Amino acid sequence: MLLALHLRHAALLAAALAPLLSPTTSAEPDGCWLEEREGIRVLHLAGTNEERGEAEGFHLADEIQECFEEFVLGYVTADRPALWDLVLRPGILLRFSFSDEDRAWARAVVKGMERARGGPIALEAIDRDLSFHDVLAFSAVPDLEGWACSSLAAWDDATNDGRVLACRNLDYPSTPSIEEHQIVKVHAPDGARAGWIGIGWPGSAGCLTGLSDRGVFVAIHDVVPQTTSGSGRTTPRALALEELVESLSPGERTGAAALAALRAHRFAMGANVLVAWDGEDARGAVVLEVDSDDERTGGVTLRDPGTDATFIACSNDHVVRSEDLYGCDRREALRRGAKRGGIDVEAAWELLEDSGMSITLHRCVALPAARTLLVQKHAGGSWGPVERFVVPEPGDHR
Repeated sequence: MLLALHLRHAALLAAALAPLLSPTTSAEPDGCWLEEREGIRVLHLAGTNEERGEAEGFHLADEIQECFEEFVLGYVTADRPALWDLVLRPGILLRFSFSDEDRAWARAVVKGMERARGGPIALEAIDRDLSFHDVLAFSAVPDLEGWACSSLAAWDDATNDGRVLACRNLDYPSTPSIEEHQIVKVHAPDGARAGWIGIGWPGSAGCLTGLSDRGVFVAIHDVVPQTTSGSGRTTPRALALEELVESLSPGERTGAAALAALRAHRFAMGANVLVAWDGEDARGAVVLEVDSDDERTGGVTLRDPGTDATFIACSNDHVVRSEDLYGCDRREALRRGAKRGGIDVEAAWELLEDSGMSITLHRCVALPAARTLLVQKHAGGSWGPVERFVVPEPGDHR
């Protein structure tokens, strides 16, 4: 009898301690799940900042590690992975500014990866485990080396229905894992922050291509100025664009609001940022030309459509702020297509193909009024099918 009581007490104690001693396997927050559509993985994210980060790490642990090891420790270091710890990561963390929220997100990503794997993530090439500092620095890698990209936004008589249509090529050097693991992230709204869809990479924060549930589209392009002189930390451009897509709304002052938001930061590399919007009372687009070395205009200049009036094309040259303007054949090809007027989705795909490059990683066509993003991914030497995504309205995320 006494032995039976002891055994019963031991069983009860074991049951009480089990949640503390066993690996965490709790369900994801509402709105966090992973799906796949014709070769494009789609990660749905909701909840707190930390919950979103942990969900990304948990669902994409293998992809994050593969992209980091092959691209960062391979391509970025020119196959000398020791340079990451000796030079590159310390330099990024010293030069770039990351918020407490960014750091909490990065810690949560690593936590999610470790939960998925049941322990630390070993990086054999540098003989240590992955840390949140690696994840933070990964998000600033696009600011180390610029390449290309091109885009067009059109509306009124330049499109077939008068609504805004925006399209873009993202051109950047890659490795097989970077091509293959391009991912669509669906972000639920969070308080005053809009919900949005972005195309990026597992374990990399920010926005390079995005469309919000308010009808705002943003896309980044690299430009020749690649270094910032002077003192002070700089913001990774992808994080500044995430701020734009989450905060802007269509209106008469959308362009001015985007200009003010970018001028609040300093950047380590030049850029052009296309911002297009389509709401009930306002539609249009601008390009923000970024060069933090030029302090005369707060480092950012707004380029509006000017005489083109109903469209604006963008590539890798500063048009307004450059004193040594050089033409870009890809930008001019997009302008010629817009001048013909009546652009529809099919015509937009043709323009993207004509202005693309051998390093184009994805193409997309955005219909901001319909909150619709059409995405085509390049991987394995060929283009996949076009997939259609609709940004959920607030309250529609499961």
